[in-house]
Order: sequence, then C-alpha cells, then structure tokens
Amino acid sequence: MPRVAKISISLPLALLKRVDRYCRITGETRSEFLRRAAIASLEAEEHREAVRRYLDSYAAEPESPHEIDAIGRAGRDAIVTESWE
Repeated sequence: MPRVAKISISLPLALLKRVDRYCRITGETRSEFLRRAAIASLEAEEHREAVRRYLDSYAAEPESPHEIDAIGRAGRDAIVTESWE
C-alpha cells in the first residue's frame, strides 16, 4: 500500500455539502473523492500543458508547402482507392 499523509484543508461550506451529498449517494469516502479529484485535476493540467507545448512547437515550425501538398495527395489517393460499395 502506498504511503499516505493526513492533511487538513479548508473548503467553503457549500462545497463541502456538495461533496458530502455526492459521497452519500455513491458510498465513496471524502478521502477517496478528494484523492480522485486531485488526480483528475493534475492530469487535466498536465494534458493542457502538453497541448500548449505541442501548439507552441507547431507554431514555431509549421508544415512546409511541400508537406501540405503531400498530405493532400495522400488524401486524394486514399479516396480514389476506396471501394465505396
């Protein structure tokens, strides 16, 4: 089992009530819910950062006109060879 640490956090009462209502409905503990929420938030942020880096990289070095033409030819070739039946 991974090591765990107990922490104390402050939440607005309305948010805590929403969390508790969700936990009552699902049977999940507060700790499970908050652990899952933290993981989801971190993964979403990591994904946003990866997309940002990709877009920055692409903006710094977009496709050349030759590459764009090659992509168009490949698409046309794929459509022509499709049976469509």
